Amino acid sequence: MPDTANCAGLRPCPFCGTRPANAIEIDVATWAVPCHACQAIGPLAGDERRAAELWNARPAA
Repeated sequence: MPDTANCAGLRPCPFCGTRPANAIEIDVATWAVPCHACQAIGPLAGDERRAAELWNARPAA
């Protein structure tokens, strides 16, 4: 089951500044944080928590 509480601290999108709502499962056991405003997508990860960590660890645009 997804752990959406871990996504509460997501950084804003580096491209448009919108704060993403949460990580989503885009394929079986493949998670990413999408920006619903500009359609950017963060790095792929094996679980929701790691997808959120990778989104927050990326360099600023």
